[in-house]
Amino acid sequence: MVEFTLPRADHFEVFHNYWRTLARDAGGVPARTAFSPAALKDLLPFIFIIERRTADDLYVRLAGSAIEQVLGFATTGKNYLEICNPADAPFFKAVFTGMAETPCGAFFKRDIHMAGGDLYSLNTRCLPFTDKEGSVRYMIGVAGVGGNLVLTTYDPPVLDFSNITAHHFIDVGFGLPAADVPLPPAKTTRQDL
Repeated sequence: MVEFTLPRADHFEVFHNYWRTLARDAGGVPARTAFSPAALKDLLPFIFIIERRTADDLYVRLAGSAIEQVLGFATTGKNYLEICNPADAPFFKAVFTGMAETPCGAFFKRDIHMAGGDLYSLNTRCLPFTDKEGSVRYMIGVAGVGGNLVLTTYDPPVLDFSNITAHHFIDVGFGLPAADVPLPPAKTTRQDL
């Protein structure tokens, strides 16, 4: 049995400090190719990378094993807008467009409702990466679950549905998008999806 140690609040700072080091070395938003998984090895089960190929195609390049266990299915290699809650897709499309057009990060807080009835808080921080041409095309993120959620390699907890309860952009030195993105409508049951 493998148990994942869930990220604590200070892990978000470890993640952000690593990105800041890459940004300082790059003299701006770092390139995705600068990312070294070994530098964040303890956080890899909770790391994801999304490539914004177009506004309607947020390709999941990487989703850590802990993230996929909570979701109950593999997301790597899929368009995030096609696998997230349909009511949330316009929100994520707008957020990632804002991050690409004004290089910035984003923070999300969600209530996640598990199939067994448990409720947890999921916090996510995303930061931008550029492609070879210097355009912001990638977002790297880390997710952390609050509460007593234990992830093992057998009988993993499966997400039933989630509600985004808070969001804000993070200024990484280039300002923030002109307009914030309103939260998607709250869901009370799986049937609301």
